[in-house]
Amino acid sequence: MQSIRRMPFARCRWPSAFVGVSMAFICCYALVDKNTSVASHGSSVDDLFGRCVAHMEDACVKEDVLYLSPGQNHGIVTQNAKRKRNTVFRRGGSNTPFGDSISNLLHWRGPFREFVVLERANFTTLRRHLPTVRGRTLYRYYKTTSGENEIDNTPLGSSTSQPPINAAHALWDTTWLELLVATFYFDSIVNLHNSDDFNDDDPVHGLIRIILNAVLPKGVNEKKHAEGCFDELFVVVSSCDRHLDALPATIAASVLARARENVHAEVSRSFQNDYRWNTSVLLYGRLDTKQRKMVNVVDVHRELVSASSFLDVTLWDERVLTAMPSPMEQFRSILNSKYVITPHGAFTCFWWPWLRKDATLHEIMGPCPKLHSDRFGRTYVIDEVASLLGIRHLYRGEHNLWSRKVPREGTNVLSCESHYTDPNFWTSPKALSEAVLKSF
Repeated sequence: MQSIRRMPFARCRWPSAFVGVSMAFICCYALVDKNTSVASHGSSVDDLFGRCVAHMEDACVKEDVLYLSPGQNHGIVTQNAKRKRNTVFRRGGSNTPFGDSISNLLHWRGPFREFVVLERANFTTLRRHLPTVRGRTLYRYYKTTSGENEIDNTPLGSSTSQPPINAAHALWDTTWLELLVATFYFDSIVNLHNSDDFNDDDPVHGLIRIILNAVLPKGVNEKKHAEGCFDELFVVVSSCDRHLDALPATIAASVLARARENVHAEVSRSFQNDYRWNTSVLLYGRLDTKQRKMVNVVDVHRELVSASSFLDVTLWDERVLTAMPSPMEQFRSILNSKYVITPHGAFTCFWWPWLRKDATLHEIMGPCPKLHSDRFGRTYVIDEVASLLGIRHLYRGEHNLWSRKVPREGTNVLSCESHYTDPNFWTSPKALSEAVLKSF
């Protein structure tokens, strides 16, 4: 890959609690700040870009088809074409099943229905009928996809009834890789094209926009699924690194730390630095979901409020069930929180890297912890990266504070059959209150 300049340090005012970053954390920052090539960071970074980012030259997009010119650099697109003739791109990635994390070895997961390599004369003709887009363009998407692992050549239906976007999958399937592209190619990305699945009213889109805007250069040209022929086009391979295990933890943490710094600064500007640094607790029982609810979360909230006069406790269920806060207001509440308590779910998977330094994430795995962790007992909160970000993650053993299983509504099932159907639970308000008070 070509030599790329790095994103400079953000010059922004920080709340006082962020002053005094450790030397190890500063060294972590420096890993992506030097004026060197992507490959210079080591084989892991080079390999990730080779597997997980399609970097194409001289490519055209018309409707949902990608047209390629012969003889140009099309990276993994060309490699996959050799593996399977007439490969059909499976769309999307926001709800891609976890088993598909390396499905790009079979074919490319992306936003296009298919790709076509045209003869030179036909490609030249196509170019005459489409606008030319100069410079480097990042093409963003998070369409949903089927839950099958194998290659699916069945044409996609035109139904608009799709499952809701899962914020955690939108972040780790696609946006995480886009953050890497935006970081390592910071001062050369000039265009941002969003696929037509981005709805401005979608709260997940609003959250993702805040995150990506934190690392993109100011003044980037943004369009919504504009057709055209591109000098250079970057499109990520969905679900290629959703567990953050393709890079050393120090590099992954440095990318997230830089984005978090800029997100915190933007929230601070938007709300006039109203951070409540030392006493804010956020409690979320998942009452707006179908499973894994902390059914007595109101009792836990009451106990926390009565146990200490200095704690400022927010019951997230009350907020979202009344009126969903705007994306910026959600960031404000999360970033304001010193201690976050919640059952495992999309909430923890999405929010953990954006918590402030020295925050505690108390993730209650519930009655079925093995359904939500790998063979080593780890959750989808990457502890090594979280530690580098200054975040304490509690979830194992005595921290899994549930006391009694409760069947999901409409069922009498208490068994741990599937991570889509595990039961709700009661917890001990006193035990949770004591755990919180110990950290203040």
